[in-house]
Amino acid sequence: MKDDTVITLNDAMERSVGALLLVGAVWLVSGPAILLYQSLVWLKTALWPEYPLHQALGIWPSVSWHGAQIIIDWVMKCPLSGFLFFTFLIYSLVTLNFGEYLEKKSASIKSARAVAEKEAEEEKRVQERRDVLKADEPRRHAELRAIAERVKSESPKA
Repeated sequence: MKDDTVITLNDAMERSVGALLLVGAVWLVSGPAILLYQSLVWLKTALWPEYPLHQALGIWPSVSWHGAQIIIDWVMKCPLSGFLFFTFLIYSLVTLNFGEYLEKKSASIKSARAVAEKEAEEEKRVQERRDVLKADEPRRHAELRAIAERVKSESPKA
């Protein structure tokens, strides 16, 4: 794998995590901000302003299934700040799992790259050894011929 491919992938992962953290930070602050506003209004007027989810969304979905409609009605009546807090918890869990996945993916890419580099170095060493042996081949053949001739000349003739 090329170095620039890994760098590009790491940059993309860092940007993704950064974007997820930014969204999470805004999400995290929005619930307490709504509670703070409600508290300030309550301190001023002694009336607690309710901000249910349906008021923030401006819609109230309806379905033909009665059980599902009961669940939808309950969720739509939930305070917006509580809904934001609950959904932020779910978002955090998903984001943390995604971050762990990206870390593992990055580690496996680095590991695969290290293995490939090690294999390439080993292949280079093997090829260098083959080249040395091939370059030395004529000398070895000459030595063997000389030994064969010496043995032939020293052997008793029948």
